Amino acid sequence: IFPAVDVVASGTRKEEILMGTEELNIVWRLRRVLHALEPQQALELLLEKMKGTKSNVEFLMQIQKTTTSEGGTSANGN
Repeated sequence: IFPAVDVVASGTRKEEILMGTEELNIVWRLRRVLHALEPQQALELLLEKMKGTKSNVEFLMQIQKTTTSEGGTSANGN
């Protein structure tokens, strides 16, 4: 993928101002999952999940369904 994107290092300062508590918790869980992967795997997983949704809300709902409170995913990334 060009340009290279490091999803683990990417983020927004003061994101708690931009999102509600529930959204923020889902984003933090997503980051924990992505952080546990190699950068290429993390980006591929993120792109796959984004392609399967039509809006940010749908994307976050999908992430919420597929992550556990510990931040894990199943073996296939779901």
